[in-house]
Amino acid sequence: MSATQHQETESLAAGKAPIASQQQTTQEAETPSREPLPPHIIVTCEGDRIAFGRYALLQMDYEGALDVFFDEFLEPTDSVKIDVRMIATFWHKHGGNDANPVRLHPSSWKELIPNVTEINLIVQVEEAYD
Repeated sequence: MSATQHQETESLAAGKAPIASQQQTTQEAETPSREPLPPHIIVTCEGDRIAFGRYALLQMDYEGALDVFFDEFLEPTDSVKIDVRMIATFWHKHGGNDANPVRLHPSSWKELIPNVTEINLIVQVEEAYD
């Protein structure tokens, strides 16, 4: 095993990003590295906050995560239809949270979750049933 491969293995074992390859541009190499994201994502809904494991959320699809959040935060009811949207705060590429949260799109769940620091559930009652 080469010294570079050994360093990459140690970095991965320590939870850090792999060492940059020599093919990186000078600009990328000079960019300060960000601190690793925590293993959890904070999910909030109407003032309640729960930490969920990042890895556990990655194992679910968008709808599966929405079901888990619904079970944790909302009372099931047969009399109203509830719409829940997920708004996320992302970890900026160079460290720190991005300034503005944005809505998560279901098609990109697994691609986006690795860079999310917080999810806020927006709950709306769509209509009442008779």
